[in-house]
Amino acid sequence: MKDAANRAAPAADALPVFVTPIGESTLTVSSDGLNLDLLGLRVMAMPPGLVQISLTDLKPMLNVSTCAGPSGVHRYGSVNGVPIAAPATTERQFILNASVDALEFDATNYDWECLIEIDEARLPLLAHETTDGEVRFRAPVEHGSDEALAQLASLTIDHLRGGGSDRLYVEGLAIAMTARAFDLTREPGRPVPTRGTDARIARALDYAEAHLDESLSVAQLASAAGMSPSWFAQSFRDVMGKPVHGYVRERRLERARILLGRRGLPIQHIAYACGFSDQAHLTRAFKARFGVTPAKARGEMA
Repeated sequence: MKDAANRAAPAADALPVFVTPIGESTLTVSSDGLNLDLLGLRVMAMPPGLVQISLTDLKPMLNVSTCAGPSGVHRYGSVNGVPIAAPATTERQFILNASVDALEFDATNYDWECLIEIDEARLPLLAHETTDGEVRFRAPVEHGSDEALAQLASLTIDHLRGGGSDRLYVEGLAIAMTARAFDLTREPGRPVPTRGTDARIARALDYAEAHLDESLSVAQLASAAGMSPSWFAQSFRDVMGKPVHGYVRERRLERARILLGRRGLPIQHIAYACGFSDQAHLTRAFKARFGVTPAKARGEMA
């Protein structure tokens, strides 16, 4: 771990760059959503209201509605100039579209929706063990409905709308949503067992422990384990009994509690040394876990 006392707070306008087992990466978070560049995914929370778009050279996208009833009014849609019909179902629908030359859409959404922009070149890497490194879209646009997808989308939207900064949490949800959407719209891939992955998970745990002060991602940890992100996330939960983001958050909080015993170390520096975005982020997580703020916990130490 780097010496927290010498670690300065990052500049507000700085874009973090960190080295990962798969190369250099940048983490960008904006009002447009969360960019998971190592996975080739960008996750956005789309508000309700009028949607009138005309786009060209569109990347593949997954759109998941969380509305329990009719999700909106579909007036017109076309892909490459060919009209597309409204989805057959109106409840908790999802739309998966391949990359297209032109898309037009006119509708009104009744509720928030989760939108995932997909880098098609990186898509096979999400679950290469089951796809043999190849993922094909069966049609330019596919529709369906799925309660599990809607629940994952709701969790993602709530986190993004609440200003959440837990990248691992959103990344895990995005991987699960993307993998499930493809499972629902194509022939099942070869099943991959999660048993017997303990040694691989152990390598990921070692990597996480050595890099707790950095902006970790599921893609990084999966690479350290020699697994695809989808297989790794499922195996991690089975082996450890909790999701990746939950384990990493717990380790960061335990490290923070230990560092609070070093009274000369500012809490702000402890936050950065444990991988939190700032002191406020640490305070929220610490209080949720231990019932007191870091400052109060330090004051109660003998």
